[in-house]
Formats: sequence, C-alpha cells, structure tokens
Amino acid sequence: YNEDYRGFVLNHRSALNDLAEMLISEYEAETDGVTERISAEGPTQNKMEMARKVLLFNLEKMPDAAIPYDQTIPGTVEFLFKVGEKDKAVEIAKVAGDRADEMATYLISNGQGVTLELRKSLFVLGDLQRTLHENGEHDLAKKYEDAYERHLANLQLND
Repeated sequence: YNEDYRGFVLNHRSALNDLAEMLISEYEAETDGVTERISAEGPTQNKMEMARKVLLFNLEKMPDAAIPYDQTIPGTVEFLFKVGEKDKAVEIAKVAGDRADEMATYLISNGQGVTLELRKSLFVLGDLQRTLHENGEHDLAKKYEDAYERHLANLQLND
C-alpha cells in the first residue's frame, strides 16, 4: 500500500484506540470501587467488553500482515492489557518492539540522521517499555528500554 493508504489506516487505528480508551475510562469512572452498577445502557461491564471487542476488531480488520503496525500500536497494547487481553498485548508488543529496534538500528547505522521514521521507532520503543513495566512484563520492558537507550547513545556518537 502507498503512503496515503497507510495514513488512512493510521487514522482508523487511532480512532478505534480513542473509542476503546473512552469506553475504558467510562467503565472505570462508573465502577470506581463498585463491582457492578446498572446504568441506562446496562451493566458497566458491558463497556469493558465493548472496548475489548473494539480493540480486537481493530486488529482483525487492519492486521500487521496487511499494514505493518505503526506508532498507534503502543496505545493498542496498553488498552489490551486493560481489557484483560494480556497474551495478545505481549504478542503484539514483541512484534512492534522488535521491528522498531531493527528499524532504528538500520537508520542509525546508515547515518540517516534523526528522520521521522527514526523518531517513530524510538517513540514505539519508549512507549512500549513504559506500558510493559506498568503491566508487570519487566523482562520485555527492559529489553526495549535497553534498545531505546542504546539507540540514543548511538545517535550522540554520530553527532
């Protein structure tokens, strides 16, 4: 797919992440220590399940195989953890994190400078390591934290 089409996918992934985030936030605000509260829309648990379905729909309709994961994926990973899809979150984090590490290594080794693509890769590594730490995946988080710091050090050496 060309850059324009990839941009459309990025916008759709971002919008679906926003929807999932809103549903999760509403669920958290409504429950706030209550196991179940019935609202006009029904039980608040439905909002968390709706968020889970939105995230899975996002991954099903715009899979990595068709359009590679982009800078929206750290948000998707964070929300997957929140809706209880830990295995899926870790699986996607590994794919996106390893790819971002490889891309940053390639761009820095070729002396490309601080390009937009490098910034995206570093953003993905930084955001993934934060999310993984927050969700108890410390070994994987450390791997991406080390990669992030290594790339920053290599950039400073190239200056």
